Amino acid sequence: MFSTRGGLTRKLIQRLKVTFMKTAKGGTKMEKRRRRTVLRLVILSVMAVTIVSVPLGSITSLSGVASAEPPRLASNGSCAVGDVYDPICDVNRNGIINVVDIMLVASKWQQEGNWTSDANADPPCFDNSNRYVYCGNNGTVNDTVTNLIWLGNANCFGVLLDYAAANNAAAGLEDGECGLTDGSSPGDWRLPTREEWEATIERAAALGCTEANGPALTNTPGNGCYRNGPQPFTGVQSSFYWSSTSRALDTDYAWGGNLFYGFVNAALKTNPYYVWPVRGGQ
Repeated sequence: MFSTRGGLTRKLIQRLKVTFMKTAKGGTKMEKRRRRTVLRLVILSVMAVTIVSVPLGSITSLSGVASAEPPRLASNGSCAVGDVYDPICDVNRNGIINVVDIMLVASKWQQEGNWTSDANADPPCFDNSNRYVYCGNNGTVNDTVTNLIWLGNANCFGVLLDYAAANNAAAGLEDGECGLTDGSSPGDWRLPTREEWEATIERAAALGCTEANGPALTNTPGNGCYRNGPQPFTGVQSSFYWSSTSRALDTDYAWGGNLFYGFVNAALKTNPYYVWPVRGGQ
């Protein structure tokens, strides 16, 4: 493979510019604009075939849990063709950083610096009778009260995690994991906020769906306790689930949904609890 290290691509692009301008001087403004457009296309083509290939076996920066940090533009000094491999920049997950990744990064990063959710993820689904709507076989359930799309398996990770690890695990979730076939990518999923947990639990708590009658969720139609069915989720625990919201007065603590008692309370961030990702909402 060619490498952009040592300035090979930069030199080639510079020669293209010089040669192009020497042979294309003069002409109308429209003709000059067309020449600039052609030059850009030629440069993109050169970049597309001049890539750095890194064998998957040599990648050592992956931590086992996908990073929640979004890709960064090359103008910020990273995600440039020829850079040292960084999984954050490998948007299409093929083990190399090339012009395709850079273009994907640019399309996903707005000028104000906000990471935008992947447009390929399936939208929410609805029907005319239920609060919770099972979205076919894509592994998600839509809550029509909170507008959250929940992971259908409420205990997919199978382990208790501390606050930071829980947020990272949720952010790294993607299509192909936890029974998902929804087209989602890392960065689409997150943990519910404190307010979202409150809205999720509120109706169940009012119906008395707590403690022995828990977990503190409603059934699929939203008119009875989860335990009495029909049940829209699998793996639900009558226990504490993390939210993404830290406690304002003491950031060593974060809020979570307590599905045993039917309310939201705070817990020390280093304690291990359950993880239940969502997307959408807010």
